Amino acid sequence: MHDWICDNLRACAGTYQTCICAIPFLAKRQGLVTVTCDPRNLEHILKTRFDNYPKGPTWHAVFHDLLGDGIFNSDGDTWLFQRKTAALEFTTRTLRQAMGSVGDPSHQGPALLDPQERRAASRTGGSTRPDAPAHEVLWKVKKWLRLGMEVSLNRSLVYVDEHLSSVIEKRKVELLSQQKMGPFMMTCSQGWKRNLREICTVLMETRGDDVAKWVDEPLVFEEVDRLVYLKAALSETLRLYPSVPEDSKHVVADDVLPDGTFVPAGSSVTYSIYSAGRLKSTWGEDCMEFRPERWLSLDGTKFTMKDSFKFVAFNAGPRICLGKDLAYLQMKSIAAAVLLRHRLVMVPGHQVEQKMSLTLFMKNGLRVNVHNRDLKGVLASLHKEREVEIQGKESADLRCKGS
Repeated sequence: MHDWICDNLRACAGTYQTCICAIPFLAKRQGLVTVTCDPRNLEHILKTRFDNYPKGPTWHAVFHDLLGDGIFNSDGDTWLFQRKTAALEFTTRTLRQAMGSVGDPSHQGPALLDPQERRAASRTGGSTRPDAPAHEVLWKVKKWLRLGMEVSLNRSLVYVDEHLSSVIEKRKVELLSQQKMGPFMMTCSQGWKRNLREICTVLMETRGDDVAKWVDEPLVFEEVDRLVYLKAALSETLRLYPSVPEDSKHVVADDVLPDGTFVPAGSSVTYSIYSAGRLKSTWGEDCMEFRPERWLSLDGTKFTMKDSFKFVAFNAGPRICLGKDLAYLQMKSIAAAVLLRHRLVMVPGHQVEQKMSLTLFMKNGLRVNVHNRDLKGVLASLHKEREVEIQGKESADLRCKGS
């Protein structure tokens, strides 16, 4: 589906309109959906005219059972209050504290979901209700009568609610015991070889040549912060496969998008984050290639973040993800912990398929064979490279002195 939308957007210069409710008087407003991935339009919707494009009543109704009136499902003053409260928790201090448990095998995190709870979470995340006004009435009637998908969805929500409640209660006890209760509870093999080399180079400088010390303790904040290429690889992954592939907004008042598209009040706008990361006009002719180097400076030593309205994996504007920096730290820590200890090889014949859902994930997971990592071989290779580099510099110095 996301690839189909992407093809349509490419054919229509980044924006097209479609009708999802062919009922007279509704088709031109409530039934009209504008689909776009044009960075100019995204900036207009997510920042310039932010107040004209809220989540809207339909979104709120569809996801209220799961998200309630939380920060992900609210608008106006309700959203603003939660946003300001949550922002207090995402500071450099809290990021450093969070790093203390990420990648630590001795840390007891939230309990894993049992098989029944995993199925419930999967059904809840994968269940989407049609957003056309006529269909909205239909699913509400089915919910009231307990028919069809609404039965399994309601059952799944009970499991999810029970699990989250237990996690929150345990977290409250943990925070109270520490007296830290805050105001808000809260793919390319060559590329991965370079990631491993970067991780090992950092650890060789910070922990020495004893590879046992590399895996004794989880990486600290300063070590993770130096993993520039790994951050580039993760950003490239999110560019092509964003966690949330698309999002929708409600149009409050008539408006005209920067590309000239008229959007009437009462209609909706869907912006395709999946397609925004695959635009040739933004990312070049090689937009479909996995190339982490596009995120690095010319000398390859610094990470360069792209415009948030071109790289929309963390949203943009006033609703940009507060946990963006924490997400990068956690992803880098987990990836580093796995790469240091294991070599992963995809199971032959395994087919990776997308599952249609609110979030983008694999229908049948990713099946891999796990092998132990030989870090001594990596260390020897790094030493050899350094020797060659030193010899090259010495030869260059001698040539300079001779001339």
